Amino acid sequence: MNNETHKTIRVFATMETDLELDINVPINLDNDEIREFIRDGNIDGVNMSEDESPCSGAWTWDEPCYEMEFDPEAADYSKEILKS
Repeated sequence: MNNETHKTIRVFATMETDLELDINVPINLDNDEIREFIRDGNIDGVNMSEDESPCSGAWTWDEPCYEMEFDPEAADYSKEILKS
């Protein structure tokens, strides 16, 4: 495998993992105050757990970067792409 027979591309993907955490807040706060508190980073993500919904863990495949220098150490997917 060399730059005369192969090219290197970079694949981008986003994994969607829905996390959830039940919290108790004072009853007299309105939803805007609660949303602001959350968006300001006041929830410790360590305590969150994965949502068991069927969509959690889905992948979104983004446009690859096709203009790369050849990298002989990159994973070889020649057989897999030719079989598809």
